[in-house]
Amino acid sequence: MNQHPHGDSPTEGTDGAAGIRPAAATAAVPRRLAVLFLVSVLGLFLEVCLIRWHGTEFRAAAYFRNVTLLACFLGLGLGFALAQSARSYAAWTLPLLAAHVVLLDLLSRLGVDSLVRLPHGSSQLWAWGVHAAETTNLTTALAQGAAFYGFFLFLFLITIVVFIPIGQLTGVLMNGLPPLRAYTVNILGSLGGVLLFTAVSYLWLPPAVWFGLAAIMGLALLRHSAANVASSAVACVVMIAWTGSSGGFVKGGGSPHMQDIYSPYQLLELQPYHVVDADGRRLHRGMAAFANKTYHLKAEDLSRAWLVAHGARFPWAAENALAYELPYRFVEAAQRVLVIGSGAGNDVAAGLRVGGPDMRVDAVEIDPAIIAIGRRHHPEAPYDDRRVRVHIGDARQFIKRSTETYDLVVFGLVDSHTLLSGMSSLRLDNFVYTLECFAEARRILAPGGAMAVSFSTPAMNHIGRRMYDMLRRTFPESPPRAFRIGFDSGVLYVAGEGVGAVRELPAAAASSEVTEAYRAMPANEVPPPATDDWPFLYMADRRVPTSHLGLAATLAMVAVVWVRRVTRGSGAIDWHFFFLGSAFLLIEVKGIAELALVWGTTWVVNTVVIGGILGFILLANWFVAAVRPAGTRPYYAGLAISLLAGFALPVSTWLQFGWAAAAVTSAALLLVPLFFAGVIFAVSLKGCASVRAAFASNLIGAILGGFVEYSSMALGFRALYLLALGLYAASFLVLRGSRAR
Repeated sequence: MNQHPHGDSPTEGTDGAAGIRPAAATAAVPRRLAVLFLVSVLGLFLEVCLIRWHGTEFRAAAYFRNVTLLACFLGLGLGFALAQSARSYAAWTLPLLAAHVVLLDLLSRLGVDSLVRLPHGSSQLWAWGVHAAETTNLTTALAQGAAFYGFFLFLFLITIVVFIPIGQLTGVLMNGLPPLRAYTVNILGSLGGVLLFTAVSYLWLPPAVWFGLAAIMGLALLRHSAANVASSAVACVVMIAWTGSSGGFVKGGGSPHMQDIYSPYQLLELQPYHVVDADGRRLHRGMAAFANKTYHLKAEDLSRAWLVAHGARFPWAAENALAYELPYRFVEAAQRVLVIGSGAGNDVAAGLRVGGPDMRVDAVEIDPAIIAIGRRHHPEAPYDDRRVRVHIGDARQFIKRSTETYDLVVFGLVDSHTLLSGMSSLRLDNFVYTLECFAEARRILAPGGAMAVSFSTPAMNHIGRRMYDMLRRTFPESPPRAFRIGFDSGVLYVAGEGVGAVRELPAAAASSEVTEAYRAMPANEVPPPATDDWPFLYMADRRVPTSHLGLAATLAMVAVVWVRRVTRGSGAIDWHFFFLGSAFLLIEVKGIAELALVWGTTWVVNTVVIGGILGFILLANWFVAAVRPAGTRPYYAGLAISLLAGFALPVSTWLQFGWAAAAVTSAALLLVPLFFAGVIFAVSLKGCASVRAAFASNLIGAILGGFVEYSSMALGFRALYLLALGLYAASFLVLRGSRAR
């Protein structure tokens, strides 16, 4: 048995998958590196696939996506820890994945996720279709809690199992290779996985294709064993055939759906929208869309022609039309209109109905698939009107960079059903509903203009009260007005110069006004405003919700037990690398949040950020290989200074100097700490006793970082700088102590 250069003693024989001996001769190194690259592509690609897929199959998982992320980290970390095991699990990779996919999809089709509700006492967090079920019955409350925590515990465990073979194979391949070279190939493969999923997202490909690509890579890794290829191929055929079939009905709907669309952000299920008249005839109204199994929007016919023909039979249709057109009652002859979150086109169609031939409408929507739904299915075809310009992109980014002014800025129902990424608690629309965004929207209002904000929320819950208070702060000289709207159980807020002076409104609008209820709110009942540092519109106050605390405690116990069992026979945790992994995840989280604020929350920006992070890790590796630093102290000092600079100079400081200054600064505040952190990791890796233990500890440490990220919901995102600094300080002290011994 050959001795590993850095103290490991790899097991003899093949890895059980690619037919490569861990202690292979130098001639085998290029082949080992190629296989390491492929398994790294597979690991990252499968990670982002499952994060996305779990959120489309189960509504609750869309709001707790980091459960999947942390399970992937733990599975990979445990796999690394088992790299010296005499037993190889590589042949189980695809059968385990197939069992995972088929089982979860079956549970989704059976409607199991309808049983998952936020535990009793979690009403401080609003999630579409996953509301907390308040009850005074102890037995019912315990059952609801058991269903919630049991579901996520089950999801956590079966995801860990999928990634253990991938982590083990990666660890086996890295043993016997120069650490820095192996790490560089691993990062290059991860970057390849990101780019592959970018292509999948760009093409709106469904999960059957995602898992088909994973199957191809997995089978390529098993190509030296005909028996493993045969058994895995059968499992893959079952998996792809199963995910390629359709359940036939939209969850929550009563008729067969027409089409599933996997946009870059979410699963959109389309369902024809009809009503039945007095003669029993089905009248076409448009198209409804469900996002991640929850009702999202309608492309609805509210034209004058439809109302004249059928309005007497369906008076609510006229009320819906009035709600969309009401903002125009506050701005006489609005010519320049901006619609934020234009969706399938209802808000745009309303403007076109009341506007003249010279009206110009800028429609901004982040999801290109929703624009496509509006173009193909909206009965009034608003996006085909020559007066409309469509902009596919981030709303905040459009407002921030706009050089035009508008008579009316309309915020449509920008109600997000999913998170920005699997690493943070941010939803896609969090930075749209902040004090800073409302101030930027006011900046682009023309004199006498108005701003209208619609939101699907009960009038006097914490979201409704917060929304009114934020608009009151934005327009202190002219208090906003609020109206209940008939569709989607929402409220319309209108603010701007002269809004309070408008007296003549249709009777239906006047009777739905709830402004006085908001104005009478006691100060102690007004929730804190959402800001760019604390953009959590959906939370009642600044705290970590009980659902998150309970989930973190449950999953942490599982992680500790499993890690202790595995490391007992494979070596102890390397606490230096453990804390490095924890802190690095926090840097990623705050970096994604800050860059999303400046660059936008689109999937493209998210992909570029992750790619940039991996790229700077590669740059740090190159630096260490070229310069050969003697120690880490100067880089710890640089890391501390850069983190403190980020804390002292938030992005909002730079936004006042223009978008370009903020863009460059925000990128530097993310990338400079990443560079120092990357150098510290690479230098530490070169001198570590066990590459396997280092990577295992680093990945397992990221779980702590994932749980610590929840603190941003109480402290804000700037606090993550200080928390990351504390974790890096812990890694420095552990490293210093180990050298002293």
